Formats: sequence, C-alpha cells, structure tokens
Amino acid sequence: MDAECFWRHSKYYVQLLIFFLALSFEFAESFDYKNNQMAPIILVPGVAGTKIEAKYHTTGHPRGCDEDSDWELIWINLKAAAGGLPLRCWVYRYRLFYDRAAHRCRNQAGVETRVVGRFGSLKPVDYLSKDPFSRIGTNYFNDMSDALKDSGYSTDINLKAAGYDGRYAPIQQKEFGYFDRFTELVEKVATDSKRKVSIVSHSMGGLVAAYFLGLKSQEWKDKYIHNFVAVSTPWLGSVFALESYILGTNYGVPTFKKSLMKELVRTFQSVAFLLPAEEAFGETVLVDWTLKNKKYTAKDYKQLFTDLQYEDGYLMREDVRSFFPVDIDKLGVKVVCIYSNLNKIETLQRYEIADDILNPKSVKSHFVEGDGTVTLNSLQHCDKFKNVTVKVFQGYDHLKIIFKDDVIDFIQSVTVNAQSL
Repeated sequence: MDAECFWRHSKYYVQLLIFFLALSFEFAESFDYKNNQMAPIILVPGVAGTKIEAKYHTTGHPRGCDEDSDWELIWINLKAAAGGLPLRCWVYRYRLFYDRAAHRCRNQAGVETRVVGRFGSLKPVDYLSKDPFSRIGTNYFNDMSDALKDSGYSTDINLKAAGYDGRYAPIQQKEFGYFDRFTELVEKVATDSKRKVSIVSHSMGGLVAAYFLGLKSQEWKDKYIHNFVAVSTPWLGSVFALESYILGTNYGVPTFKKSLMKELVRTFQSVAFLLPAEEAFGETVLVDWTLKNKKYTAKDYKQLFTDLQYEDGYLMREDVRSFFPVDIDKLGVKVVCIYSNLNKIETLQRYEIADDILNPKSVKSHFVEGDGTVTLNSLQHCDKFKNVTVKVFQGYDHLKIIFKDDVIDFIQSVTVNAQSL
C-alpha cells in the first residue's frame, strides 16, 4: 500500500480501532458497590498472612541477642533475613512451646505478641512489611483491596479484615477471643452498611472461617451472612505441612537456614492443624523412609513423629484433628469455592528419605497436580457438596491466585445483590 492510499484509508482504520476499543471497555468487568448492591467484605488471611508484633524481656536467649525490646514487627522480621545471629535470635523469640498437660501452645517465656493495629483494619494483611521501601515481595491482600476500593468499597465502613496470629490453630484462636471479635466485626459492618456480609478467605483462612461459622447459630448466619467465598482452601490439609517437620521451610528466603527454621515452624500449632487429614488421605504413602524400611500414611502420624523424635507434633495433631473432614453443607451459608490447578506436576505428595534425615540431599520429593502447595484432592473436597458454587482457574499458584484480576473480578461478581439487613 503506497503512502497516498494509506492516508486515504487511515480514517477508517482509526474508526475501526475506536470501535474495538469501545467493545473491549463495554465487556470489561466493572462493579459499583452502591449500584450493584454489593455485600460488605471481611477478608480472612492464610497462615502467614498477618503482621505480628512482639515485645520481650528474655533470659536464656542465644548469646549476642538483645534481652529487651518494646513492640516491634516479628512477622515478617526483615532483620532475620540477614541470617546468622539475627535469624537465631528471631527463632528463639518467635517459637512456641507445647504444654502437654494443658494441650495448649504458648509463647517463649518473656515474649508478648499481638496482631498489628486495630481488629478489622486492613493494615495487618495488605503488606507483611511496615516499611514502604521493603514492601516489594511482601504484598498480600493489597491488590484485592485496591480493586475493591476502585469499586466503591471503603475501609472505614464496608471493607475489613480479620487478621490473626497464624501460629495457632482455631481451637486456641477461640480461647484468645478471636471469634468473639470476629462476631462483633460482622455485626458492626453489617449494621453500618445495612447489608449482609461476605466473608472472603485465602488458604488456611478458609478453615478458620469455616470453624467460625460452625460456632454460630443458623439464625445469626441467616441474618448477617451473604456468603462465604473460600479461595485455595486446604479442606483436607496439605502434604506441604510435613516439610516443616522433615526439612524445614525457608518461605523462599535463601538466608533462612532450613535446619533453624525447622526448630521454629514445627512448634506452630497451625502446622499440625494443616497436616493431611487422616481419613481422607487414607492409605496414601506420605513418607517413605527407606533407611528404616518404613512407609508412613496419615494414619501413622504417631509412629512418624516418634521416629522424627518430635512427639509434640503428634500430640498437637491429636488436639486439632476432630475438625476434619469439613462438612461444608453444614456451615449453613452459601459457599463459593475457588481454586486453581497449576497444570504442572509441582505439588508435593510424598517424601522419600534415603538416608539420614539431617542430610537434605538424602530427602527426595515426589509431586502430583495441585496449586503448588495444596494437592487437587484437598482443593476439590468442596466439589462434592450440593450447596457450593465451584470456580476453577487454570495455571495460578496457591498465593498468586489472589493477585489475579479475573479472580478478583469473579469474587466481586458473587457479592452483588446482597440483601439489606
């Protein structure tokens, strides 16, 4: 096409471009809190999705660690990322101790902890770092909350969060008064907004929210709850939780020495809570310890923890196992279950230990389909219940799913037409 011909037809190309752009805007998802009668939302984070502060006066700490501190951020503590002494000091302060007589966990002696900010605030869950310059890589619910604000939500009235100390399972959250505060938050948000509330959770937050709903009367749920939107919930637990006892998890931070992290994370009650459910995983081999000529299923936790020389892990599991499997139909609310299949064989299913467990090179991982953290059989548990709306996405991993525009749009779509209070 010569230049004269191009310019003669250019106005038609421009008109065509404008037409298609108009179409794309017309069909793009857009929501308006007021006009779409959208439900107010309370976000419930996953196991590591809430900022935690601590202050301490300790004795017996590792040599070189500070003895005293006023309130400071302990999760996530960026100083610990330096490794070495800062990491050892952090592990000492953040670990839990299991009381076998009381069947409960507690902080290190001399350490107090609390969730950052006022209950209901998004500050503990938007980012896991306080410092604006170090927020890269610590984004959590911020993308979702920004999208909701664009749709007319306000953090003063109709967009809140129910953050919690992710080291503890729901049974102790109840004793800490967490579910009483959750109840008050739902009632206040519903009353202020004059609409029923949507509870939107991620990961273990779905189990926390399910536990909460199980505590409430049907009359209360009928009055205050629009629906429960559960994203990436490990309904039957996750084999990934075993990593904390076998190798240790470094949360993707190379300077977090896994052997030290094992000493920390295995003390968390929530990790025992997230172990694969005994009945659901049945005879599936989770650990094959060839040196001992033993294979362990979820029904063999007592022997596994004995062989791992960490019997507190088994006792903690016994304290919390009655919650599983979750009967979603008995929650008494409309449930929307969202999860993703990564479409890659990259989700942990089994450990094979060839030699000494203290040698990471002797531990081999075997994988199946899932979202990179939770296997499909656990994610798909919600599929079998009749009163559940299921939405499956493809190619998103366990965490990044809550950053995706199409997922956030779908969540907004199921909050529309909320009933007035």
